[in-house]
Amino acid sequence: MIYTIGNTDSYLKALADDPELKKIGKREQLLPQFPDGYPGGTVWQTREEAQAYIDDALQHEKPNWNPAKFSVFGIEADWEKDTYASEENKRSLLRDAKIVKLD
Repeated sequence: MIYTIGNTDSYLKALADDPELKKIGKREQLLPQFPDGYPGGTVWQTREEAQAYIDDALQHEKPNWNPAKFSVFGIEADWEKDTYASEENKRSLLRDAKIVKLD
């Protein structure tokens, strides 16, 4: 299991509608707003790292992002096989992977 961050209300509603909901992985071309492709959803190796990202955002008030509305969710994927370094200090999914609500 690896981890991602999602808008709590949106993810919970989407998971209620589709328990097999997947986080999108890397695409060569996905939508017009991603003409150079989509790098895949951002993921963290541990739940604590993902939560630390939210906590840091709460302290630094990132523009256009209300971290109080976000939670950590699980992703059924392998850190070594299913992710890659997409940006400095960030990793992204290579393939679509199931999202899991955490307790």
